[in-house]
Amino acid sequence: MNKKLSTILFILGGTLVNLLLMIIFISSLLAATSAILRGLGYEPGSSIYIPFLIGAIFGGMVLAFIVYSKITKFVQNKYNLEKYLEPLFKIKRR
Repeated sequence: MNKKLSTILFILGGTLVNLLLMIIFISSLLAATSAILRGLGYEPGSSIYIPFLIGAIFGGMVLAFIVYSKITKFVQNKYNLEKYLEPLFKIKRR
């Protein structure tokens, strides 16, 4: 297996992990936000729900990106992947 194929497989695996993290974080933040707002006495149809749910979605995406970047750095350092991976796009020098 050459370096380009290893890089592509690493990127595809990382994308799947990132999507799973996003689904987990967004769904848990949406559930927590909904539970907190219901606990405070707001009905699900009230207008205060929308900004909080949008914030939960964006917060879940940000949390997923942060955790994904930490996992990627940890895996690259632990298994020394620099020798197996190659940049897909190289900068052309003039």
